[in-house]
Amino acid sequence: MRSKRNSTDPDKAAEQQRLDRVLARFNAQVKTDEDAFELLIEQAEKCQLHCCKCGQKVERSYGQRTAYCQGCRHTTHVLAPTIFHDIRVPKAWILAIWLKEEGIEISANEFSRLAGIAGSTAQHIFKVLMDVILFHMPKDALKFLSANFAPVIGKRSRKTPADEDPQAEEAEKQRWQNERWKTSETDNAASSIVGKFLKLDEKFSRVIDAAYKLVPTTPTHFDHLHAKSEMSVGPLSAALTALELGYLVKRVRGDYFIRSSVGILEPKISPPSEQTQSAYSSAMEFIRDRFHSISRRYLQYYLAAFWCYSDRVAWGQGKLLKACFNVENSCTTRVNEFVTDLVVNVMPAH
Repeated sequence: MRSKRNSTDPDKAAEQQRLDRVLARFNAQVKTDEDAFELLIEQAEKCQLHCCKCGQKVERSYGQRTAYCQGCRHTTHVLAPTIFHDIRVPKAWILAIWLKEEGIEISANEFSRLAGIAGSTAQHIFKVLMDVILFHMPKDALKFLSANFAPVIGKRSRKTPADEDPQAEEAEKQRWQNERWKTSETDNAASSIVGKFLKLDEKFSRVIDAAYKLVPTTPTHFDHLHAKSEMSVGPLSAALTALELGYLVKRVRGDYFIRSSVGILEPKISPPSEQTQSAYSSAMEFIRDRFHSISRRYLQYYLAAFWCYSDRVAWGQGKLLKACFNVENSCTTRVNEFVTDLVVNVMPAH
């Protein structure tokens, strides 16, 4: 793989040198998909190196993600518990991770040309990696209104209202957040929100309203919600799924559920200070310089990418790859459903 980037800007030239070093290391160490899989498996702490049926150690060929048990003859998928379970271009994943660990941030289109993959595949890889970074963002990150980043919002997404400017996405999000806030005041309105997405009969509407009342503002396991309810597992699970579609409930860390953020009348944002102004300016400059403009839907992902780019201590060599094994395989589902909240998190530049 070769880079065709060229620039007379000193900063760009320095980044080009780093890019060339990464590509040289990559071309020397990762020549085949088997090499890429082996690198992933060597780093994985969650890999199933023992049979999931009988517990015996499994036998695996170099670079293969499946392993065979001589005892019970069961085939084990070594990367099954990880986000790399179903990947088809492992070399591209390794390259994307190495670039981010070196503080090299390029667009998905440029990466697709560099890695020789489809643009949609490159976008998916980048979104999953940004989701991994966001998953690890500390709770004490600086808080800003997403509307503050309107100057860099210039691309449409599937969440942009038809025949509207990309900026209209913010107003649409605000409108739905208002309805969710009203729902927090009147629990019985939950089914009316979900009804905009799904066709509900009267019986299921009552189940949805009852399920919404069960979900608190702190992460609570499904088993605990089931124990508190008078419902069977099936209807409760269906109701929670419907509430997720209505953006009223979020699933976090597997089978834990929490109410979506409400109370938009007084959003909790960081007070003005030199730190917040510096973080905001740096994040805006990063987005403008690297991507020019983005869609509002994925704004928080780009702010996560900014953290990875600017904090070499937290996201240095080997850190992102290790972090990838700390998230669940459901990461892809999260990416497909992701929409930036009205309040976004930003880590200060280091």
